[in-house]
Amino acid sequence: PSFSIVEPFDFDTCSFQIGGVANPDVEEFGITFKNNLEGIPTLSLRDTVWKIRRTGAPMMEFTMTIGFEDISHLETFRQQSETSIAFNMTAPGSYAMKFSLPRVIYTAHPTGMGGAGRQMAQITGMARYHQGSGTAFELAMTTTVGSY
Repeated sequence: PSFSIVEPFDFDTCSFQIGGVANPDVEEFGITFKNNLEGIPTLSLRDTVWKIRRTGAPMMEFTMTIGFEDISHLETFRQQSETSIAFNMTAPGSYAMKFSLPRVIYTAHPTGMGGAGRQMAQITGMARYHQGSGTAFELAMTTTVGSY
């Protein structure tokens, strides 16, 4: 077989939006999925999973590092305001990915920062279920490549 020499997910452009407004200050973003499932073994004490039990609601938590240019994110955290997060990653001519968290809330924001250098804020938050879209997280990929 022959394999493509192109990395399939080699993006060169990313745009980041918070609350539907482009934000160039985000330098790092990470997301963690917790499905909160537990395997229940059979009664015969074998290690085979017999059924699966949900131990809590599915959760999506995120962290982002953002330049502390104004206090808008701190005010969002203090007021417990909901917002949305979306980012688009594109590659020249072949594919694009869009991540969307339609309903998020910040759960932690640093308040005691100091020093003479550039101020960075490490914000954590969680995604909530959005009634309109029926999702808490959405991922869409568009591509012109036939296969990977």
